[in-house]
Amino acid sequence: FFKQFGSIKRLRIARNKKTGKSKHFGFIEFESPEVAKIVADCMHNYLLFEHLLQVHIIPTEKIHPKL
Repeated sequence: FFKQFGSIKRLRIARNKKTGKSKHFGFIEFESPEVAKIVADCMHNYLLFEHLLQVHIIPTEKIHPKL
C-alpha cells in the first residue's frame, strides 16, 4: 500500500510470537526523507482496515539498529 508513494528501504511489521497475528504497528523506512514527510502528512489518521493509522517521522538517531 505504501509503495505507491516511493521506494521502501526497510519494512518491519510487529507480530505476536505465539500466534503470528499482527500487533497493529510497524515501521517503514523510505529511500527518500522527502517521501517519508509526504506520507506522514497524507496518511496520519487515515482509516485502513478499520484501524486509524498513526504515522510519525522518527529521527535517524532514534532508530534501533535491529529494526
